Amino acid sequence: MKKKYLIVCVVGLFLSLTAFGQPSGSILKQVSTAMSDGLWDKATNLFRLAVHENTDEAGIFFWTLVADSCKSRLPMALELGSFYKSKRNYDKAYSYYLELVRMAPYNINYLNVCAELEVARGREQDAMSRYEKIISMDVNHLGANIFLGNYFFLSGNKDYEELERNFVKIASPTRMQYADYRAKLEQIVNSKYKKAKNYLERVAAIFPSAEVKKNLDKIRTVESDSNK
Repeated sequence: MKKKYLIVCVVGLFLSLTAFGQPSGSILKQVSTAMSDGLWDKATNLFRLAVHENTDEAGIFFWTLVADSCKSRLPMALELGSFYKSKRNYDKAYSYYLELVRMAPYNINYLNVCAELEVARGREQDAMSRYEKIISMDVNHLGANIFLGNYFFLSGNKDYEELERNFVKIASPTRMQYADYRAKLEQIVNSKYKKAKNYLERVAAIFPSAEVKKNLDKIRTVESDSNK
């Protein structure tokens, strides 16, 4: 079985080498040899050196020559993703963390970094979905609760302040206008503010913060007003 596995893993490697050409870096040639011998730890350690020697070439090697079935693929993706993240090249880092999530969809660490990179790339909606998945796996995950709590609080607070700003402009509101105001206020409290409260209360229980307390106090004040 071991011999069959090595054949599956390495055939793609050497077929690709024919088309792609031998890796120009001497370290990557050693990586190829280690992979063909089934020395996965050695291949990964050598690949780490290759990433620092020529990151772009190491990336081409990874996408072109490292088969899904190779045991080195996941740690190699992690090396590349971590390297690009440390250099703040969030687009390239994201591509490797997406690959890590594809290979290990229930790894919370990979999901969390993927979400962080989505925030860094201005994709808050994608990050929200990613963090919600993390919460479904670990309800007390601090980073996910912080992001989601703040996300829904800021969104709800924006809606609330806009509602208040528009309502105070009405000098003498009619009964219908007041009823509309109360309905919209209740909707904000029972949707975005409610979600924010759930997440922020978890944060407060895990990691007490003056800012979190301030936001929770604001939510509770608006809740109280909506019940009058």
